[in-house]
Amino acid sequence: MKDPVTPADWRQAVDLATTLLAIESSRRYGLVEGGPVINVGRCEEILAKAAEMGIVASPDAIERTMVQLRAEGVV
Repeated sequence: MKDPVTPADWRQAVDLATTLLAIESSRRYGLVEGGPVINVGRCEEILAKAAEMGIVASPDAIERTMVQLRAEGVV
């Protein structure tokens, strides 16, 4: 897989990775069922590389990304 390129790409990837990890965590705790298969390792890799560049998730990352994923029929 290719890494994001621009700062905007990185921000979007970080927001998505943060949201996907929240979904996976919720699934593991039995709070949600179903949903997409999540590549936890890749999400963690994206977050680690972004952190090295000083890029962190947006304050509303999970809420905004969930709205987008729902609209696309992913979750």
